[in-house]
Amino acid sequence: MDLFLRKALKGQKYTKHLLTAEGSERKYFRIKTKKASYILAKSALKQQKKFTIRLNNFSALGLNVPKLLC
Repeated sequence: MDLFLRKALKGQKYTKHLLTAEGSERKYFRIKTKKASYILAKSALKQQKKFTIRLNNFSALGLNVPKLLC
């Protein structure tokens, strides 16, 4: 995860805090840099693919969706 964050944040310093789980297999983290704050969802690859498909479908309908950083 830290390798992904260093690459995605282009070397910016960041802090990472585990958020409280809500009955999901996913783990959520608050990622903060000096300029921005993000939510990182860590899950199995199969779940990630389903989420991405749903996100793209909702976006195509004009609905507000989270910005996905990969």
